[in-house]
Amino acid sequence: MPPRYLTRRRARLLLAASVPLLVGAGCLFLRADVMRLPERLCFNGPEGGWGSASLYALVFAGLGAVGVPPMLLIVPAVWGWPVRIALAIASTGGMGAALLGFLGSRHWARAWVDPRIPPRVRAWESRLERHALGTVIMLRLLFYLFPPITWLLGVSRIRLGTFVAGTAIGAAPGTLAFVLTGHGALTLLCGLPPVMLGVVTAIAGLFLAAWLAAVLRGPAPEERDHD
Repeated sequence: MPPRYLTRRRARLLLAASVPLLVGAGCLFLRADVMRLPERLCFNGPEGGWGSASLYALVFAGLGAVGVPPMLLIVPAVWGWPVRIALAIASTGGMGAALLGFLGSRHWARAWVDPRIPPRVRAWESRLERHALGTVIMLRLLFYLFPPITWLLGVSRIRLGTFVAGTAIGAAPGTLAFVLTGHGALTLLCGLPPVMLGVVTAIAGLFLAAWLAAVLRGPAPEERDHD
């Protein structure tokens, strides 16, 4: 049995915590070049902008469906496109990721996703049976488009229409908040002094790791003893 510090759960938490640190490091070493990079990758004209945005929305949906947190996929969108286009990318890509993840977990990959749903997330299953739409909305408000939530909804008995309606309603505030704050947050990060940038990114990494730990944490020892 591998040592506890090498478990998959801890490896995932370490990877999640490293994401904001990598963003901060990129801003620190590349500075203004980082902020100009999306202009080199995306066309600035209306047709090119929407064309590249559509392609990115498809990539967004595919990666989000297989487990990449959509919150991370929104960052390049708010970085590389104007707010109205970034909002369209986040909305369509996020809904596409949720829909693909739902259908995949229900029809094609149930055996793969079922053991990957954390016990903390699985605890919502009984509530889904009693208050399906309200529970989906609440889950999206609390956890946004977190992939294991989508997988849980896919293996549950809720209807597709309930899933789509609840996800659209519950995820809308989070999508709007991420997009509207994204541009300013990235610009602020890249303008900070190196020491302050390191402090901010380290705090962000700790908060992200703590949030994932709370969501992914298994049942308490006394609960496991009764299984």
